[in-house]
Amino acid sequence: MGAVPILATVLFVAIALALIYRFGREEGYYSTISIFALGCFVYYVAIPFDLSVRHLLGEGNPSGFAVSLTDNQLAGVIAMAALALVAWVAGYLVSGFRPWQSPDKEPSDQDTRVPTSLFVLFAIALAVLLPLLFFGHLLQQLRDYATQGTLAVYDNPILAVLLAACYVPLAVIGGTWLRVPRRRPASLGIAIALSVGSVITNRKEAISLAFLMIASPLSRWRLKLLQATGILIVAVTVGLLAFNAYSVHRGNGQLTFQRVLAPSYGLVEGSDAGGPFVSIQYVFGAHPKPTYGSSYLDIGILLVPKFIWPGRPLDLAERFAQEHIPNWVPGRGTGFSLLAEAYLNFGVLGVLFQYAVLGWAWGAFWKLARRLLAEYSTVAWQVTYSTLGFFTLLTMHRGTVATGFKTFLVMVVPLIVASLLIDRGLRIYRSGSGQRSVLETVRQVFTWS
Repeated sequence: MGAVPILATVLFVAIALALIYRFGREEGYYSTISIFALGCFVYYVAIPFDLSVRHLLGEGNPSGFAVSLTDNQLAGVIAMAALALVAWVAGYLVSGFRPWQSPDKEPSDQDTRVPTSLFVLFAIALAVLLPLLFFGHLLQQLRDYATQGTLAVYDNPILAVLLAACYVPLAVIGGTWLRVPRRRPASLGIAIALSVGSVITNRKEAISLAFLMIASPLSRWRLKLLQATGILIVAVTVGLLAFNAYSVHRGNGQLTFQRVLAPSYGLVEGSDAGGPFVSIQYVFGAHPKPTYGSSYLDIGILLVPKFIWPGRPLDLAERFAQEHIPNWVPGRGTGFSLLAEAYLNFGVLGVLFQYAVLGWAWGAFWKLARRLLAEYSTVAWQVTYSTLGFFTLLTMHRGTVATGFKTFLVMVVPLIVASLLIDRGLRIYRSGSGQRSVLETVRQVFTWS
């Protein structure tokens, strides 16, 4: 390892900071662009940078993290990450979506009502989930993450939907209450409950949303660029340490200060970014034949549940896992990097095309979502975007387009359906002073307006 990846990292950070600063006046510095750039850094840039720095410090590669790329190839990965960031930001800006006004323009009398649908969705999901966990013995499988945890969700897709329908509404409720001083203790209780639930079920989504829920007020702070950068550095460091401890626990390892604070395998390499980096090394190192966009066809395939289509073909990530993991079984995998997929399809042009389209699609979808969630208060909407939205921006890099699309739908569709049926239904019924029939209310709920 040499200095070339380090210089490339400096260039990436300079580009990211320039973009964040340039568009910070519209959303602030804790924003869509800063979170997406952070995801790019963690999943594409941090591992090459970490390995290069530790080598220059004379430690070699004590982690045993298999590195098959040369200095120039690692620098090429970082260059593609910078290209992906620029393309995504361009597509996002073209979409015209703005999740909120700048802090200076935000009205002071914000509506902090929590949508009724969030409470109802959580209650129904929890009522259905608990019997499955305890009487269906799914909790025992989730607890044994090393051998059965991933298979439990893979074989029972309804479990993933129910879990998401529990922790996503809780995060939005807690984040909204965080803006109301007298309800902040309850909000803190929700964050603790999400974290404990995440440990019990070995699903990292809940604890991730708890972190983002606590951080959601940052979107309204008038931060300077250096302040935002310092907060993000501290948050990333604390987050990596927390998730390292979480991974040790989930792997049935012994929690010690050494393993948590100074893991021999590397803090970044052992994080969630380590798995998909295997596909980056494969694509940028082995130079497999281009797939010319065939992986995008997996979107339609993955939307069909396994119980409906038992012989459903494997998607790109599963095919990669089958070929590279000894004794592979369905449900096991390392993830497949979003950047690796783009480069595997069309090379450099694939990176430009894929990320520009994804940036535009991100903005277009959330513009639609704001209309569908029109009954959400201002604060509830902001919290939804800064929890569920930011969580997706951070983690979308660890999977293919098809995988990320499916995972996102699992989390966001229940919110939209619940709001249309409950929040909008209640508004329409009340606007008729209780004189409108139930059937008439249902008809108007499904009437687009």
